[in-house]
Amino acid sequence: MNEEKIYFEKYKKKVDDHIDQYLREWSSSGLDLGYSSHIEMDKVLERFQYNAQGGKRIRAILIIFSYEIFAHDHKISDEMLEVLLNISIGIELFQTGILAQDDIIDKSSVRRNKNSLPKDLSYDMSANPFDDKGMSLSICLGDIFAVEMIDLINQTSLPDSLKLKVIKIASHMMKTTVLGQMIDINFSYYNSIPPKEDIIKMYEMKTSYYTIGSPLVIGATVAMTSDKNIPLIRKLGSILGIIFQVRDDLKDFNWHVSQNDGKPPSDITEGKSTLIISYFYELADEKSKKEFSRYYGKKTDNEQLYLNIQKLKILLTQTKTLDKVNNFILSQINECFDIVKEIDIDEQGKSNLNRLISYIAKD
Repeated sequence: MNEEKIYFEKYKKKVDDHIDQYLREWSSSGLDLGYSSHIEMDKVLERFQYNAQGGKRIRAILIIFSYEIFAHDHKISDEMLEVLLNISIGIELFQTGILAQDDIIDKSSVRRNKNSLPKDLSYDMSANPFDDKGMSLSICLGDIFAVEMIDLINQTSLPDSLKLKVIKIASHMMKTTVLGQMIDINFSYYNSIPPKEDIIKMYEMKTSYYTIGSPLVIGATVAMTSDKNIPLIRKLGSILGIIFQVRDDLKDFNWHVSQNDGKPPSDITEGKSTLIISYFYELADEKSKKEFSRYYGKKTDNEQLYLNIQKLKILLTQTKTLDKVNNFILSQINECFDIVKEIDIDEQGKSNLNRLISYIAKD
C-alpha cells in the first residue's frame, strides 16, 4: 500500500467520525424549531446522515493534505487539525447536498449502492425513481448544507481575515459548481456534440473546482502560502480535476452488470456529452457513428445495457478513441508536473505534490 493511500485512509476515518458527530449534534441541539413536528425533521436528518456516509472523502482529505504540504514545518497541530476538519466536513456536506440535487436532475434512485437521498426521503417508496416529497426535501437539504458549510468556516478559530479568504474561496466554489451543472444540463439539449473546449470547461467548473481545485487552495491558504502560489495551485487542481473526471468517464465503459458497481452508468443511458464522446465523433466515420448511436443514450434493462457497453467499447477501440483519451490524460499529467516545478515550495513539498498527481492519475 503506497503512502498516499495510507494517508487518505487514516484521515478518511477522522473525517467520517467528525461528520457523524457533527450531524448528531446538529440534529439534537442545532435544530430548535419549537414545535412537535421537529420529530419528523429528525428523521429527515437521520436519512441525510445515512446518505452522507460512504465516499472517498477526497475533498476533505485534500484540504488537510494541502495544509500539510504548504505549512512551513509540514506539520499539523491538534488545534489546527480541528479547524481543518470543520472546514473539510463543510465541503463534504455541501457535496452530499449537491449530489442529491444531481440525482434529482438525473432521475436516479441509487447512489453509492444504496437509495439516493431523494429516493430515501420519499413518502411512496414504490415511486420510480422518487416522489415529490423526496425531491423537495432533498432540494431543501442541499440548500441548508451549502449555507452550513459557510457557517462551519465561520465557527473556526482562524483569524477573521483568514476566515474571510476561505469563505470567499468556498462561495466561489459553490457558484462555479452550480454553473457547471447548468452548462451540463444545457448540453443535453444540443443537437450536436459540443466542442471539446466547452466540455473541458464544463468539467473544470462542475467537477474540478469543488473536487480538487478549491480544497487544495483552501488548505494552502490556511497554511498562509505566498499569494503568487495560489494561481498555480488552482491551475494544478483544475487540471487534476479534469483528469479525475475523464478517468471517471472511462470507468463507465467498464461497468459490469454482475458486479457490485453501484448504479448503472447514467451518462451512457442518457447519452451525455463527454470528452470521450467528443473524441469519438471527431475520429469515427459515418458508419461507426450510426452504429454508436444504436447503443449510446438508450435506456434499457441492466442486462441489455451491459451488452450495449461492450458494443460501444469495440467502437471506441476500433476508432482509437481510447488511445486519444489516454494520450490526453498523459499530456495533462505532464502539465501538472510542470506546474509543480513553478510552485515556490521546498523539495519535500514538491515531492508530496508529485506523489499526489500520480495517486489521482491512477485512482
